Amino acid sequence: MLLAIPTPGAATSLALKPVPVRSTNAVSPEIPSTLVTSRAVPPILSSPTYMIYAWECNKDVWDAKRRAESGNVSAMRDLATWYYYGCRGLPKDNATSYAWCRRAADLGCTISMTTMCKCFLLNSDMADLYSPTLGVYYLTQAADNGYAGACVMLGTAFMKGQHGLPKDDALAERWLKSAMVKHDATNGLKIMARLLLEKLQVSS
Repeated sequence: MLLAIPTPGAATSLALKPVPVRSTNAVSPEIPSTLVTSRAVPPILSSPTYMIYAWECNKDVWDAKRRAESGNVSAMRDLATWYYYGCRGLPKDNATSYAWCRRAADLGCTISMTTMCKCFLLNSDMADLYSPTLGVYYLTQAADNGYAGACVMLGTAFMKGQHGLPKDDALAERWLKSAMVKHDATNGLKIMARLLLEKLQVSS
């Protein structure tokens, strides 16, 4: 970029000297080239604050992968979440997110079982991962092991006859009532279960 700067002692309209000015869009060489596109990277990305943030994200991801490979279920859940949303500097990758979720689920994590069903196995938008049969299996496992969120999902499925399950008001009521007494049930989840039960009773 060139700006016309008046030459000292000369009339502005007569003597103009082009002086190079450094672009404000310059990107620090530490920024990955994959992030740099024409006028797409704001100057903030070259700031020390951004570099510290990027370093902390990479550190968190590295630490989570190390712990996950050692069998830490919480780290597996973190990685599944980060890949699902494409955050912490990771790309959005449903297949990798599912893989970490499945590993945690197979180690008995009821939260991962339920998340895997909600986001992948029972989500028809996930064409490659959609599997109602496997989803109902994991959802039932999570509900049987006392996870309130899974109880609500299973009760709703029986109430509406979803995911290949029959419409069964008795089973729907059983699972919804079960959700309301679970120790991990949040107030929001209890309210949801109660409203579904009321709707079930009205329709009966």
